[in-house]
Amino acid sequence: MTEQPLVIAGGAVVTPSGVIDPGQVVVDARGRIVAVGEAAASEAPADAGVIDATGCWVTPGFIDVQINGGHGIDLTTHPGRADELGRFLPRY
Repeated sequence: MTEQPLVIAGGAVVTPSGVIDPGQVVVDARGRIVAVGEAAASEAPADAGVIDATGCWVTPGFIDVQINGGHGIDLTTHPGRADELGRFLPRY
């Protein structure tokens, strides 16, 4: 969760329908994406922080849906510990 609205501007924004370059992404104070596009920053509050992403790619967070273990838990030998491992995952 962010503490203030945020604008990520100037980068190549990857969307399901293609790449917007340069593009902008607006994130509200709760950490939710509220606008994406060439002029999305016009929808951001005046107190929004700005990250200059010029020359960078702005992409969705990709999640690996296959997890074999972590934090000392090996799910291949102890699959019953999946819930225990799951409690660690939100921080990543």
